[in-house]
Order: sequence, then structure tokens, then C-alpha cells
Amino acid sequence: MRQKGFAPIIILLVIFVLVAAGYFAYTNRYFVKNSPAPVPIPVPTLIVKPPSSPDPTANWKTYSNPKIFFQFKYPSDYTLADVSPNEGQKGKYVINVSSPTTPNEGNTFQKNELGITIFVQPENFTRYSCSDIGCGKITEKNIKIGDVEVVQRDILGSPAGESSEYYFTVNNLYYKIDKYPFLSSRDEEFNLILSTFKFTQ
Repeated sequence: MRQKGFAPIIILLVIFVLVAAGYFAYTNRYFVKNSPAPVPIPVPTLIVKPPSSPDPTANWKTYSNPKIFFQFKYPSDYTLADVSPNEGQKGKYVINVSSPTTPNEGNTFQKNELGITIFVQPENFTRYSCSDIGCGKITEKNIKIGDVEVVQRDILGSPAGESSEYYFTVNNLYYKIDKYPFLSSRDEEFNLILSTFKFTQ
């Protein structure tokens, strides 16, 4: 008789456990289904900028002539001589720039030296041929200094020394640059000087 009395209690416990388990499973599934998706956390991107190249002309000297709206930079150990126009050369300017080692008068420039003469005038320059100046040959090519169109003439086979000439026009003024020697170990410095040319008008 006692065993029959426990049977309904056991049945009720089993039903309670099944109902509780079903309820738990249902609610757990509901919350998992309706819970918001995880929001990804953005990872900051590290942008590494390459170091800027130092300006090789940063410590150079600056030549500026407001009368002809022209300026450029040159190495601090170079020598510069600005020849102002005299009464017989009105409006004509001559700027000489030379490396620390320059030849004595009458000698030619060596490959470890550099001499630059810049002529500026209101009239065009005469471009001499080899028959006029006694050279082996003259070659010409077009280059640019910034946005300025330039004619480069290389004077080769000259007893006075090989050289290069550069002709261009800016602000109605004619420019001629003589560079000695034609090939120099300082050619990189010469090109840097040309790269600093500015015409301010």
C-alpha cells in the first residue's frame, strides 16, 4: 500500500522536472536567438609616414637681385661676385659663382672645380660657332630649369677648356649661363644651384 502511495508523487516530480527543463530550454533559446549580435571593435590603423628627405640646400646662401626679379642659392663655401652694370653696360648684370678651388688667371678649370657666370641683359645674346671661337664641336639640346625652357650648348674641343652654355628668356630679360668645366665632380652642386632659380615677377 505504501508503494502505491508514492507513485503519484513520483509521477508529479517527473512531470515537474520535464516542465522545468522545457521552460529552461525555451527561455534560453529565446534569449540566445534575440540577443544582439556582437559589435566588432575597430582596430586603429597605424599610419607610418616616411621621413622627409632633408633639403641639401638648407644651409646655402641666397643671392637676390630685385632689379631683375631673380634669386638663387649657392653653397656657403662658394664665392659670389655681383658685377653691377656700369655706364657703358646699362641694364647688363654679371654674377660670378665659383667653388673654393678655382684656377689661377690664364689656367683652365680642373674637374674638381666649378665656375659659373650668369649674364642677364635686355638684348639677346650672340651664339658663336666653332669657327668663331676655335672649338672642336658644339652640341645643343633643350632642357628645363623648373618651368623655363632652356637651350644647353656644350663647347667641346676648345683650347681654352670645354664648357657648357645655357640660354633662356624670362620677364623679357635674356639669360646666359657659362659653366666651367664641361664635366666636373661638382656637377651635382651645379644642378642643385639651377634647381633653386626663382623668378619673382
